[in-house]
Amino acid sequence: MSVEKSINDTFPSPRHSAYMNTFSELEDLINQYLSDMPARIERLSRTFVDGDWELLNRSVHQLKGSAGSYGFPAISVAADRLETLLADRRNSPEVAAALADLIAICKQARSVREATVPEADKR
Repeated sequence: MSVEKSINDTFPSPRHSAYMNTFSELEDLINQYLSDMPARIERLSRTFVDGDWELLNRSVHQLKGSAGSYGFPAISVAADRLETLLADRRNSPEVAAALADLIAICKQARSVREATVPEADKR
């Protein structure tokens, strides 16, 4: 079972921020966070391909914390799993699979924003 499927089973709505529509003042920050997601995904992919394990680990750690802060526990859990794997496996099939799962979850969170935010409000 992939991490993505496991996370989907654990979190009822992992692609939506737990804070969206709860604290209206956070909505703009959450939308900005999601609009920056493609750059985060690109950085993760690039650092993996380049074998820059230190930068990849730092980027994953930052994503883990920020995702939790913005109400995306599924992203945070997937990032935590990848961070744990990076500690001792680095360039392994498990790391590649965990990175692919993390990127897929990040893209899904981003796609939810694309589907729900009016075009005029997208940045």
